Amino acid sequence: MNKTWTTQQLPEKEQFDYWREVICNTYTGLSSKRNCEGSFMGSILCYDQADLAISQIASEAQIVSRGKREIARSSTESYFLLLQQKGVGHVVQDGRKVELRIGDYTLVDTTRPYILSFYSDFKQLCIKIPRLSLHSRMYNPDRITAVKPAPANGLAQLGLNYIQALSVPDIVSHAANKKRLVQNFLEFLPIIFNESPQDNSIEELRSKSIQLDMLLCFIERNLAGPDLNPGMAAKHLDVSIRYIHKLFENSDSSFGRTVLKSRLEKCAEELQNPLFSNKSIAEIAYQWGFNDLSHFGRNFKKLLEITPRDWRNKTLS
Repeated sequence: MNKTWTTQQLPEKEQFDYWREVICNTYTGLSSKRNCEGSFMGSILCYDQADLAISQIASEAQIVSRGKREIARSSTESYFLLLQQKGVGHVVQDGRKVELRIGDYTLVDTTRPYILSFYSDFKQLCIKIPRLSLHSRMYNPDRITAVKPAPANGLAQLGLNYIQALSVPDIVSHAANKKRLVQNFLEFLPIIFNESPQDNSIEELRSKSIQLDMLLCFIERNLAGPDLNPGMAAKHLDVSIRYIHKLFENSDSSFGRTVLKSRLEKCAEELQNPLFSNKSIAEIAYQWGFNDLSHFGRNFKKLLEITPRDWRNKTLS
């Protein structure tokens, strides 16, 4: 459902106070200041795209900040992706400052202080992203705030196309397609910012990104093998076992948890597929690398909150 806030119909003396209240309630514990008195024109249109909250903001000049006091009062943990649509914006976070002109975009992390400065009328698209959804996909996520992809970078343009697609409330009508669009965006966004020339470690980040992709592909191809282990993966990538574990250090997963979750998801898919109804639950589990049915059943229920048998009966009935 779309929500709209505007100061247009309010008495002049109430306009900016109302604006500050709307910002704090709509976003996340912010402080807003302006350098003049009198009327204040501002509007916000909000809507959802699957798990993302999208906002179209149009406003007069102001400085918006989130400091330690606002962070302490709010438990919100998210990233804001900010796309400049009119005017110029300046973003400061983590000791970095970036200027946003029309078509530029950047990220800020609500768990750390930041400042947004606008010295004239502006329009900005804001995408509120659950922090874990992005943080778990990023390498060194503390280095991707208050930077912007280089305009000449082809990835930056692809990212802009994604963002502009998300800015259209009903670009897709089916809920599953909306979710797929958002998931693709979240998978693609880290690639854009990890490719941005933000510091001297970019080559290391790029190498890690590529190697993790190769590792995940290796895991996917070898899920059915009960002996799949970090040593096999290390040999395949020609790296140490320690480095295999290091590739997961900035995520909420590990080699073992990734393999287990992927195997359980494959089993769940086959258990609900009528084409495999002639196979027993044990056959499907063994086929995807499990060699202990108790271990399989316990972890299946932990992941899906239902037993394998009930899952099959529920989905095939």
